[in-house]
Amino acid sequence: MVTRRSSNPVWDSVTVRLVDERADIVESTLTLFRSVKRLDITICIYKVGTPEKESVYFSFPFAVSDLSFHYEITGG
Repeated sequence: MVTRRSSNPVWDSVTVRLVDERADIVESTLTLFRSVKRLDITICIYKVGTPEKESVYFSFPFAVSDLSFHYEITGG
């Protein structure tokens, strides 16, 4: 479900919220900048703690030549 949309002269942004049985909320925000070839993807997972080993996989299916990719991982 789309929870937020915003736009200004610099960027357009949309936030999508998903609910899963293994996480309370998975929220993805896509921000597309107008004058720069740049897409920011922010993914936040709000989850219930568990003693089990866990992992997550995110796919970015973009067909782009000359791609530059940067990421930040909190606590990773």
